[in-house]
Amino acid sequence: MRLDELTVPELLALANILLRIADEIPKEDARATRDARDEITYVLKLISEKEGKIEPSHALPN
Repeated sequence: MRLDELTVPELLALANILLRIADEIPKEDARATRDARDEITYVLKLISEKEGKIEPSHALPN
């Protein structure tokens, strides 16, 4: 399943899981921290698109 196929409640649950994982990353691991932040940002953007707050973007995260 692709992320853009998830419902808003599913995306919110995923964002919460990603936030918990990000909290466990050692602060010294800058790359992992950045990657986690990027994934969370992407999920939050999908939520905004599904709620009609921003225009859909077909760009995938890096």
